[in-house]
Parts: sequence; C-alpha cells; structure tokens
Amino acid sequence: MAKSKKTVEIADEATIDFLSEVAEKENAGAGFGDMDSTTMAIPFLKLLQDLSPEVKKNKPEYVEGAEPGMFINSVTKEIFTEVPCIVLAFEHIFNEWTANRGPLVARHAKSEFSRICINPQDFGRYKTADGNDLVETYMYYLLIVGHEEEGPVCFSATKTQITPSQAWNRMIASLTFPNNTKAPGEYGKYTLVPVAKASDKGDYWSFKAVRHEQDKFINRDQLEFVKREKASLPEPEKVSASLQIAEGNSAGKGVSTKY
Repeated sequence: MAKSKKTVEIADEATIDFLSEVAEKENAGAGFGDMDSTTMAIPFLKLLQDLSPEVKKNKPEYVEGAEPGMFINSVTKEIFTEVPCIVLAFEHIFNEWTANRGPLVARHAKSEFSRICINPQDFGRYKTADGNDLVETYMYYLLIVGHEEEGPVCFSATKTQITPSQAWNRMIASLTFPNNTKAPGEYGKYTLVPVAKASDKGDYWSFKAVRHEQDKFINRDQLEFVKREKASLPEPEKVSASLQIAEGNSAGKGVSTKY
C-alpha cells in the first residue's frame, strides 16, 4: 500500500513574526559565517538581443516571457522591461578574450591598455600580441530598486553601449544636492530603458539611462543597503568568472586580473 504524503504546513504571518523574535534573542544564523559575496554566484544584468538564447524557445536557456529589448538577471532569471537602479561603483576596464569571443583570458585596468594593445588606432577592434581581442568595457555594480535585498548585480556595457554609458556617467558625475554641493554617485537613482537601434550590420538593442528629477535621490532605507553592499563588493576575479557564465562561455579558467 502506498504511503500517503504528509501535508506540510506553510508558515503564516504570525509564525514568521515569531521566528523573527527568536532570531533576535538567540544565536540564530551560526554556521553561515563563511557564506559571503565570494561564495555566491554574481548576477549579471543582460540586455537581451534577437539572438540571445533566453528568447529562443528551442534553446535550453529559454526564459518564458523573455523578449529582445528586455533586461534579465542572469541568476534569478527575472526579466525587466526597464530597470530602476542605484550605482554602487563603476570600473573602466579592458576584457581580453580569445578570438571569436572564446574564453576570457584576463581583465586589464585602463592604464594597461597602451602597453598591451598593438593596434590602438583601430577603434573597437583592439588586439593583443597573442591575437586576442581587447574589449573596452564599462562595468557597473548596481542595486535594483525594489530588489535591494537581493544584493548587487553587474551590468557590463561594451561596443555600441559605450556611448549611452558615457552619457550616464556624465549624469552620475553631475549629481548635486539642492544647495549645489556635489552628491556621491551612489546617492542617485536612475532607470535603464531599452532603445531599439539599427545599423548597416542589422538591428539591435541598446539602452539609455534616465534620471527623474522629482525622485533622483535614494531614501534612508536604501542608504543602509548602499553602505552594506558597497563595502562588500565581489573581487574582480569572481566577477570575471561570473561574466564568462553570463556570456554563455564557462570554458576559461584561471582568468587573471592585471592592474
């Protein structure tokens, strides 16, 4: 005779409140001290294109509801038509990939570019002496408004996304308080909006950052998230490894960081 399945009671609001009280009084959470940003997958915010596997129903990476021009969290697979966000930090780097966007070899600081690039005059087609591709990258570490408790996501802007990123950077740098004093970049709020583009190589999706003048500063609750997450941003090597996975290429190992 088959055993009947036991019904599992779902915690109600009163039970959750009770758990919260117990956690404050007891040493709840002990045993998780080594679980920090270095042991967690780092989400990337991707702007989906026509050829992105997440929009292809015949691909294993397909995400229901995903369409070109939407943003997606590479870990949670949540999709966004636009992304309200807070910028925790920014890096201008050059990622070195093997030919045809193979495994990621290294990530270089901007100051290394003149030393390792053999063709700086060929804008957007930079190469190393080994024949690897050097891809200029604007890396943003973001908190998504409404999802602050999920921690930072990385947004990697390259090629055609560099121009709107430069406009965004100017917006961040010009953030000022009403008394005309300069405000820290992480105190501002922005919304990333998809923008349809066309070129002689085909149609694609880019983005623009928008700042709403009536709601351009973070609130006090968000400030606490900003302080905590900014102090524990992931190490560059961890970001590089997660970038390979987000790009659909996990073959590369031992990615080096050169600053």
